[in-house]
Amino acid sequence: MLRNRQRLGPGSIKEALDDLDSGICFALPSGRVILINHQMAELAAVLTGGYPQDIRQIKDALESIPEAAGIKRLDTGSELFEFPDGRVWSFETSVLKGPELQDFWRIRALNMTEVYKAGQELENENQALREVNTELQQMLERLSDRIRDRESLELKMRIHNEIGTSLIALSELLESGDTEEAEDQLSRLIDAVGYLGVDTGALSRESVTEQAAALGIKVSIEGSIPAAEPASRIFLAAASECINNCARHAGGSEIFIKVSKTGGGQRFSFSNNGRQPDAPIREGGGLSSLRRLTEEAKGRMTVLSEPGFELIIELPIEA
Repeated sequence: MLRNRQRLGPGSIKEALDDLDSGICFALPSGRVILINHQMAELAAVLTGGYPQDIRQIKDALESIPEAAGIKRLDTGSELFEFPDGRVWSFETSVLKGPELQDFWRIRALNMTEVYKAGQELENENQALREVNTELQQMLERLSDRIRDRESLELKMRIHNEIGTSLIALSELLESGDTEEAEDQLSRLIDAVGYLGVDTGALSRESVTEQAAALGIKVSIEGSIPAAEPASRIFLAAASECINNCARHAGGSEIFIKVSKTGGGQRFSFSNNGRQPDAPIREGGGLSSLRRLTEEAKGRMTVLSEPGFELIIELPIEA
């Protein structure tokens, strides 16, 4: 042990520093370099084009990299530099404190190549996952559309079958003279045909306005008509249904629409100046279709018959 201590000297310290994978450089308060290991000397040679005599040569080169050096500052939010050989380094400059090292300068260079590459690979994987997630989301949306189309088609096919059955039953009832049962069967037939006639994709403000004018119904609106989907589509479908029912069932001449905000979303209220329903309203094709649209949008639909007809639709704020 004593022999090893006797051999320890400035040269052995320099050898130990040269074995480091990181670079290190010490300088006097004046800036003159007094110790620089082999790794830092190599990096400084690329940065400054030669062996530095003053630590400020390295500092200045890091702040404004010479174009000829071929070094790229990486935009990572931290001070990282990619050298021409592909290695990535971070540099740290500090002033040493202490009784014997007062105001001595130190620059340290850390090899961040593996850390940087791992970060880049992780970011690439995250980007790939984001792209896959987007594709899956789009695929799920397309699948949902196809499921709704399939359900709508199956429902319309069932209604077509019901229409055929109703026509046969209605014909037999009329021949037998059972007018009361025939009227009930006719009402069901009208509701079924009404459902098949509902095409929310073709509805627009203009088409609803034209419908009201054709039926002689005045429309009074309080509040702003929603512009975003699916709220706009549901609002127009409800308005169209209420205009039709006002003219067909209530014998009215005006419908009243109130659009308002609630704590958790938006609320549409539809009423008219026609006759009060003489019985609880039975939902037929149009109202049933409207309820389906509302519930698909995570909303709620209420139909009141007392003290007068009122249709209320409540939708979440994002609808």
